[in-house]
Amino acid sequence: MISTNERLSAMNDAMTEVASFDGEPAKVLHLKNASGMTASFMDIGATWLSCSLPLSGEQREVLLRSPNMAEHTRQGAYFGSVVGRYANRIDKGQFEIGGTSYQVTCNNGENALHGGVEGFDKRRWRIDSHTESTLVLSLQSEDGDQAFREQQAFELSIS
Repeated sequence: MISTNERLSAMNDAMTEVASFDGEPAKVLHLKNASGMTASFMDIGATWLSCSLPLSGEQREVLLRSPNMAEHTRQGAYFGSVVGRYANRIDKGQFEIGGTSYQVTCNNGENALHGGVEGFDKRRWRIDSHTESTLVLSLQSEDGDQAFREQQAFELSIS
């Protein structure tokens, strides 16, 4: 049986051996609780990579994910990623607010899906803090990002 440390090390290697969307390797971060549950995340897309629970005397993985970074950059299922600025589809990438029409980038045929061509799932999130049991990631989205208006700041706290 593979140990928790060996499993986490193998995951770290698989997700960092190939560069991510921005040409740099991801940073993989692990959390652990007193009951033996482990959760792993990476700074690319604030992606939840793994959730392993102690069941029947062994660790059992309960999340679907890509096996390595090369597959992660090719898959289109958004496994574990934070999507944004919006989730779901925007028909033809067009919407109206207060009588003003907007056109955002389209990445799903004629529609905009889960944030567009460079959604939050492809961004490197800043690691603000990390302990054995907590993680805080943040992302800044500037005015005009994917044609969306106004600057937005996002923070994800995990514990």
